Amino acid sequence: MEAGEAAEAFFAEEAAAIDQEMVDLYEENGVEVVSMSEDDYNAWLDIAKETSYKNFAENVPNGQAIIDAALAVE
Repeated sequence: MEAGEAAEAFFAEEAAAIDQEMVDLYEENGVEVVSMSEDDYNAWLDIAKETSYKNFAENVPNGQAIIDAALAVE
């Protein structure tokens, strides 16, 4: 458990560093990067479920099952 917790902390830190590198690269190239609040994210997710998720589910074989599997990951 201790090793797992240490690995989780390490990878979370590494992922955050990679995210920041991406933000820096976008900003260096003139792209405005905007962070979403939890409310913004939830509003975006509601729209996505009615548009892109719906389109994917209808047009990709096993699309809804794929969406469900992806959303089940914690």
